Amino acid sequence: MTRKQQLIWTLIPLGVILALGAAVLLVSRQFTPALSEPEPVQEMYLQDVSQEEGQPVFVVVNGPGQRVFSPLARYPVTPPEGYTQTTDSARTANEESERYTDCFLGRGKKVVLRQQAVANQDRVTLPTAPQRVRFGELELFCYTGDTQSGAVWLFGDSLLRLEVTGRMEQEELLEWVSRVDLNNPAYPAFSSLTFLPGYCREIQGETGLLRDSSGWQVAGNPEPDPKNRLFRFPETPEGFTPQEGEHLSRWTYQNGQGDRLSLTNRWIRGYTHCNIFNKIPEQDYANPALVRAVTVNGREGRLYCTGDYGELVLLGDDVAAQLIYEGEVTPEEMLELGETLILE
Repeated sequence: MTRKQQLIWTLIPLGVILALGAAVLLVSRQFTPALSEPEPVQEMYLQDVSQEEGQPVFVVVNGPGQRVFSPLARYPVTPPEGYTQTTDSARTANEESERYTDCFLGRGKKVVLRQQAVANQDRVTLPTAPQRVRFGELELFCYTGDTQSGAVWLFGDSLLRLEVTGRMEQEELLEWVSRVDLNNPAYPAFSSLTFLPGYCREIQGETGLLRDSSGWQVAGNPEPDPKNRLFRFPETPEGFTPQEGEHLSRWTYQNGQGDRLSLTNRWIRGYTHCNIFNKIPEQDYANPALVRAVTVNGREGRLYCTGDYGELVLLGDDVAAQLIYEGEVTPEEMLELGETLILE
């Protein structure tokens, strides 16, 4: 056999192998279903339905099927020079907060930034017809009026609203939007329950006196108590009779003189505000003499007592006890009632 014949016989098996491979590849392509291309994610936006509603109204399109707020991202904001922050959402944020509110006073205006979880078809109503503005990657709806101005936009799973009491031109509105740190969202860290004193702050504005105020609150982001313990009386307080219609976490009693006593367990998680001492009038929110710091059975508490009304609030691990007495009562008697409470 010549050298040329030997080479031919050597190449024949290789050709057969290549032919078989090509045939297998062809058959596999014929019988293997084509992989579908993933559908592009549709961007969430606000759709103007004002003509149908007869007022400036927008609805969320392509939003989440339900609100996502566990936890809800909180976007910090740094105010321009001349403004003082009076309400700080970081102080009341917790793992299940549904919304955040920050307030600023200055330059004769009141500026409020609201952030909330959003869902598909949520409605957004504005006080006046806005102008659509493209600001970087954001689509804003800005409006300016003599008494009300603002901007609305979507980001992530949140709706953000900038609300101004007074006239603010678009350029200044955009400056505020630029100061919202959308690149560094904050999330609540676990923290123990605490008391937030009330406050009332005022400035003279373009449209009159501008005020931002809040009563006393219990705040924090505690880890849930695995035992789900509640504050309760081990037995009915002396001289009182339980009332009907009791709740699993709330009990009410009444004595022969018509005085009413109630014990309510207040959970903080999931609430933007857990208000206490609601009997204190707004003008006295910042009066430190009205609320007294106490310790009852080793637990931190606050007591408000006027003679014909008493309220004692004690902090637990993830729940606060709110004890209210409607009738003639002394601070000492309120503390004695608080000492009989158990947590179990």
